[in-house]
Amino acid sequence: MEQKTITPEIAKKMLENNIISNRKPTVANVNRYAEMMKKGLWINYHVQPIIFSNEGELMDGQHRLHAVIKSGKTIKFNVVYADKSIMPTIDDGKKRTPGDACKISGIPNSNQYSGIMTLYTNLKNQINGLSRMNSKSMSKIELVEYYFNNKSHIDRIINTSQGWYNKGRLLTWGTYGALYMLFEEKNSEYAQLFFDQLSTGKGVVNNTIFLLRQRLINEKSAVKNLPQPILIALIIKAWNAVISGRELKNLSYNPLSEKYPEIN
Repeated sequence: MEQKTITPEIAKKMLENNIISNRKPTVANVNRYAEMMKKGLWINYHVQPIIFSNEGELMDGQHRLHAVIKSGKTIKFNVVYADKSIMPTIDDGKKRTPGDACKISGIPNSNQYSGIMTLYTNLKNQINGLSRMNSKSMSKIELVEYYFNNKSHIDRIINTSQGWYNKGRLLTWGTYGALYMLFEEKNSEYAQLFFDQLSTGKGVVNNTIFLLRQRLINEKSAVKNLPQPILIALIIKAWNAVISGRELKNLSYNPLSEKYPEIN
């Protein structure tokens, strides 16, 4: 680590090497930092250093550097150089979302992948019927590692679920993807057939899928939508019926009187 005196001109030069996948700066944060610098309230040698990759690309500090330019002040900062592999763990001005970390790591459809995996892990762990949805999400590093360890599988899940989503948007892309992963673990062949029939209404062999499809179509125009946990419970109940060869006459779920359904 070294201490550097950064003028507005030096800040401009540093920003020219801003890493390509980094996020756009948040104007409110830049303005807040600039005001502090103008008023002499910015603490020199800020605890969080400006971070560059070993190749000279700016990985962390863009908000502070933009603030130096905006304020016209010269500020002292600690500066460090590190391997690019640490990018997913860095915060700059605002907390990086899991989707940000995935994008930085070069994962395509990063936000969709992050959403699919978050719902997948929550459902996998059956956390209180989804009422504590964020308590066991994968960490940013785990998300990145999981993708690259299962790249072909995840790319197939993402692309296939995007196709279903585009056919009618009965469910979100993330919901299609997460449930497809879970159903596929139980019956890989039928999982694709189930969502093919649900998304298009074609080739349906079990009336339960028609019931679910109509419910989802009605949801699109409803004034008040069902909470996601209840909607997913209906999908799981429909899947369980179809996979066991049963046809439901009614499709409903009452959280007050029914246990949250497990996936068969």
